[in-house]
Amino acid sequence: MSNSPQKFEHNGVEVFYDSPETILRVMIDSRDLVNIFGLLNEPNYHAVDVLYIPTEFDAICFRIFDTIEEMNSQTEFILSVYLANFLFQQFTILWTYYLTHNRHLMGTKLWQHACRITWQWEGSHNMKVHKGTPYFFLGGNQLMQGNLDNAFLFIHNAMEEDIRYSDQIIDQLLYKTMPAYLFSSLIADDPRNYLFPYVHGAKRKIDSFILDHNVLLSKNFPYSNFDIKFLKNQDLEEIKFFFVYNLFTMINHDNMDTKELQKNEFSKLRNLDLIFNLCLIIDETMKKKTNQEYISESIKQLCSSKLNETDAHGIFAKLDFRNDFENAVKTCLSLNYSYNSRSINKEVLLLILVWGLRNFGGHKIEARELFVDNYQNLVKQLLSVLFLTIEYFY
Repeated sequence: MSNSPQKFEHNGVEVFYDSPETILRVMIDSRDLVNIFGLLNEPNYHAVDVLYIPTEFDAICFRIFDTIEEMNSQTEFILSVYLANFLFQQFTILWTYYLTHNRHLMGTKLWQHACRITWQWEGSHNMKVHKGTPYFFLGGNQLMQGNLDNAFLFIHNAMEEDIRYSDQIIDQLLYKTMPAYLFSSLIADDPRNYLFPYVHGAKRKIDSFILDHNVLLSKNFPYSNFDIKFLKNQDLEEIKFFFVYNLFTMINHDNMDTKELQKNEFSKLRNLDLIFNLCLIIDETMKKKTNQEYISESIKQLCSSKLNETDAHGIFAKLDFRNDFENAVKTCLSLNYSYNSRSINKEVLLLILVWGLRNFGGHKIEARELFVDNYQNLVKQLLSVLFLTIEYFY
């Protein structure tokens, strides 16, 4: 680190920094950027129900973006990203005010505004500003509001921004140290991550599933195996992200569900959607190792190679999911079934269950009481199959 700050100057914008990753201050026509945005603090800002950002702020952002463009032209890529982060961090002054007063909707509007002015500038320039910070905070704001679809949309966008930056500076693993990846991979050992409380809660949920799995099948499957072989597996990035999205959906269900709310046709369809998604996750995780097109072939391969069961197809046919779906599911859930005068391994029955559910969900939309009455047990046993897949194939 140098004894005196370095300076990058462009068109009245002065950026003082110790290193590209450590920006000390930014001056706009001799005015401190932090002080300019400081005008949006609580004592000075009272537009609680209407977002009002003075047009001067947009113009200031455009000038910062122009400076970022100049930095990129001089291959100062790291400095340009940290300048973008420094700018977007200033919006947290107003965001903190909104969150303190439980105005989460206004927080969303604030980050949408930050994104829109950035997109506007990008639309007239041949370059991209690093938007990992506003995307991540917008995703976090949506997560606080319980809007999982939008939350994961923006957190995924933040991760793509981080990957693009990592590729730009030829440090292709750098994005794995950034908040969006830490969240989407449920890395629970970094409390500095803004969404750490959500990560910690999700890990506790997985811990409970693993405990149920180990008790159910007399296993000793550790969380570390799931973490290393699935959550941090480079080959499973998109599958992992979709799993985490569905995990948070399960947590939302658990937080909101009561018996009074479950007894309707939509609850059955909603639960079917989650159950089918878990089957897809298992299918794709298997497929990465078996190279089979259909889950039936992957399951038969696992049964024959790892569980000494060579007639999985015969068991599946005998259970007759097509004509007697509910009884077939309940039989598999019981983990107690005899075929040709022999007792079938519990793990085989769990795999057959996924096979039947995957085919059902893939071919029809049909509300069944089963998806409400046996929802919790179905989810636990599907997670158990995911753990088995990791144990045997990874």
